[in-house]
Amino acid sequence: MKKIFFCAVLILFVFGVGAQNTDTRSIAGGGLQFGIPAEAFRENLTNTGVGGGFSLLFRWAEVPLYVGFDLGIMKYDGEVINQALNIAGFLKDYQLRTNNNILTAHLSARLQPNGNGPLRPYLEGMIGTKGLFTVTNLVDITLNGNEVVDTNTDEADFAFSYGLTVGLVFNVFRNDGIGIDLRCAYLPGGNASYLVRRTNLSSVVITDPIDAF
Repeated sequence: MKKIFFCAVLILFVFGVGAQNTDTRSIAGGGLQFGIPAEAFRENLTNTGVGGGFSLLFRWAEVPLYVGFDLGIMKYDGEVINQALNIAGFLKDYQLRTNNNILTAHLSARLQPNGNGPLRPYLEGMIGTKGLFTVTNLVDITLNGNEVVDTNTDEADFAFSYGLTVGLVFNVFRNDGIGIDLRCAYLPGGNASYLVRRTNLSSVVITDPIDAF
């Protein structure tokens, strides 16, 4: 199904590394990421995506402008089915795990004033792509194992993405090069095909987790 894809992203507990003063040359961070469907995308999907993100930016010349990239991945739904298979006379336990995911990849430009204060707001423009993909893994769980023995991509599509981020960095550690970054990004974009959970799931016999979508 084709729908315009909108997503609001909230990133919590992102640790920025680099001296946060007038000598700052680069900023790196990683942490938890939450994706909240919005606008047209919310018509088909109401689940909040949960995952992680990473960003790396470098200062542009001598002005408080940083350029770099931002990557993130979130899971917004999933289904699991347990199976016991007889292989070469040995009974082994497996799980089929189907996960719906969103990958985000953006180039970014951040305007963040220099300073040594405990709070430093910033504004960031982003442009890139979103990848919506569904993957099914066959996992060997015999003897409490967790080995992926086969992987299949059931659906995958990409959409143009752009947006604006507002954030606030808190310097809460003695080292002023490490802080906590709270930010919210609004990321509209283009059309994409993706899988969502069936509305008539109670009437469907599920033999494969992909049948739930």
